[in-house]
Amino acid sequence: ITDLSLRAIDAAADRPFFAFAHYFDPHYEYMDHAESDWSDGYTGWLAAQLDYDNLERNRHLIEKPELEFLVDRYEEEIAFTDREIGRLVEGLAARKLLESTWIIVVADHGEEFLERGSFGHTTGMWQEQIHVPLLIVPPLGIVQAEAPLGIQRGALFGSTTAVVETRDLFGTVLTELDVDFGADARKR
Repeated sequence: ITDLSLRAIDAAADRPFFAFAHYFDPHYEYMDHAESDWSDGYTGWLAAQLDYDNLERNRHLIEKPELEFLVDRYEEEIAFTDREIGRLVEGLAARKLLESTWIIVVADHGEEFLERGSFGHTTGMWQEQIHVPLLIVPPLGIVQAEAPLGIQRGALFGSTTAVVETRDLFGTVLTELDVDFGADARKR
């Protein structure tokens, strides 16, 4: 995904671009990553039979070692994705695009690990499924008296207790950029 994204950005040349890099890695079935050894110590039955149908069918056999193995694999996927996003940002920096590029990282959902008897993300709306990261990094070149989207310049982390919805992100960013997405459609 990172390589494809960087090639697409290169193909845009000096034109404005929108790149959507959909990293699907932290989804079941969780893969082992050679650079991470978090799940390497597990030698139980699940290591050889790690498919979702088998997991659901045999969830009554899941004990602490299996659960730790699953969480470790999930975290390996997250770490891998984090490294890839870092590589994408490094690619933007190498192309001198950080001065003019918004970087937004958001997850669509989290995962449940038997907290309420299920795995995955399709069975409920619990905190572990709906409390997701959202990172918004405005272009380094933005100089404004008031920071975009309420972001404090130089702030590394922030959080809110307000209820927000990721589906509002698209419109919020367009508003911040003063772009009327539907303007061309209304002219017809």
